Amino acid sequence: MTYDGARQRSVLFGGLDGNGAALDDTWLWDGATWAPGPSGAQIGARSSAALAYDERRGRAVLFGGLLGLSPVALDDTWEWDGATWTPCAPGVSPPARYGHAMAYDRRRGTVVLSGGATTSPVGVLDDLWQWDGASWTPIVTTASPPARADHQLGYDAARGRLVLCGGRDGLGTLLADTWEEVGGAWRRAAAIGGGRAASALAYDRLRHRFVLFGGDTAAGVAADTMTFHVADAADVRAFGSGCPGTLGEPVLRALGTPALGDTLWLELRGALPSTLAMVAVGTARQLQRLGACELYVPAAEVLLVAVADAGGIARLSTSLPANPSFAGLRLFAQGAGLDAGGAFAGLLSLSGGLELVLGR
Repeated sequence: MTYDGARQRSVLFGGLDGNGAALDDTWLWDGATWAPGPSGAQIGARSSAALAYDERRGRAVLFGGLLGLSPVALDDTWEWDGATWTPCAPGVSPPARYGHAMAYDRRRGTVVLSGGATTSPVGVLDDLWQWDGASWTPIVTTASPPARADHQLGYDAARGRLVLCGGRDGLGTLLADTWEEVGGAWRRAAAIGGGRAASALAYDRLRHRFVLFGGDTAAGVAADTMTFHVADAADVRAFGSGCPGTLGEPVLRALGTPALGDTLWLELRGALPSTLAMVAVGTARQLQRLGACELYVPAAEVLLVAVADAGGIARLSTSLPANPSFAGLRLFAQGAGLDAGGAFAGLLSLSGGLELVLGR
C-alpha cells in the first residue's frame, strides 16, 4: 500500500485473502471509505509485491511479487495514474523477486527498490535499484546491508536519507538491524528492537519519525505499534580549499567528533607562530570569493580566537549542547591566521572548510 499525494488517496493492490488465495484487485482509501478502483487493465493476482509513490511524476509504481499461488517470482513494472494500471517496458529490469521493499527517494527523484527473495535460484538479494519512470538502473553503494527479504525501507524526509530495517536473511533468521544510506554509502544505525519481518512502515512528516506496525517476531505475529527516528552519528567532513599564507595553506581539523554534550576541539596548523588564529563557525555554508580565495562561513555565529604556538599550531574549543534535539545539526567551520603575506587581501591565510554533524 502507498499514498497517492496527487489524488489524496491510499492505494492498495493484491495480496492474499483469508483462504490464502492471491488477489488482483485495487482499492482506494479517501480517509473515510474504502472503494474499489476503476475497472480496466489488471496486473494479475499476486502477493509480496512492492508499491511506492513517485512524488515527482505523480504515479504509484509496483514491481514484482509472487504470481498467484505458484512459487514463481515476477519482474514486471506497473504504474497507477489514479484511473488505470499501465505496464511499463524498461530495457533492463531488476531480477524477479518478492518480499522486497520500495520507497521514493526525494534526493534522487526516483523510486528505490531494495533486496527481496528469489525463486530461481532460491535466495535473498542485497541489491539496490532506482526507477526514473523510463528505466531501472542499479545503484552502487558501499558497505551494503546483508541480503534480506520482508524488510522495511523508508525515506527520512527531515534528514534526507533512506532508512532500512529488519527482515529475514537467507536462512529465515529474523534481523534486528537498522541502516541508513547517505550519498551512496550505507552505515549502520541503532537497532529499533528485536528482530522482525513483514512489518508495515510509514514516515510521519509532521513528527519526523517512522511508524512501524506488527510483523513476524520470535514470539509470533505482533500487533504492536512503535515509533522511532534514527539519531545522527557525529561526523566530520572536510571540503573546499584554502588560501595560502607565508607558511603555505593552513589546515583545519577536528580533534575527535562533535558529540552532543562534549567539548569540540579544533586545531589549525600552518599559522604564523605567536600570531592570532581564528575559526569561524556557522550553521550555513555560503560561498564568497575574493580573488582566488573562498570564504565558506562569511556569516559566522561563533568566532573562536587563540594565539598560535611556536610551531604555528592553534587549538580552539567550544562546548556543544547536550540536548538530543540537536542531533543531525550541521555546522560549518573555516580557519584563518593573521598573516601580512596571506593571499586573502594581504591580511589572512585561510584553511579549507569543515562540515561538522552533531550526534551521539
